[in-house]
Amino acid sequence: YQSFMLSKLVPVTGNICDSDIGLQADSAEEIAKEVDVIINSAANTTFNERYDVALDINTRGPGNLMGFAKKCKKLKLFLQVSTA
Repeated sequence: YQSFMLSKLVPVTGNICDSDIGLQADSAEEIAKEVDVIINSAANTTFNERYDVALDINTRGPGNLMGFAKKCKKLKLFLQVSTA
């Protein structure tokens, strides 16, 4: 099971606080054409964080990622995992 899952997962480094989620245009286009599942676990879990910082990653960030997800033609699942 683990080897199967690892063959399917492709971690992507970006920044969901950016409107373009921190991806280069060519990478974003390639991902949008191929991805069928997005799992987002990005969050700020410092519970005494300044509101603007926490709001940026915990609220606006998932909104930015959902905006990108709308461009994903094959998307079947958008999974938001959060403790924040």
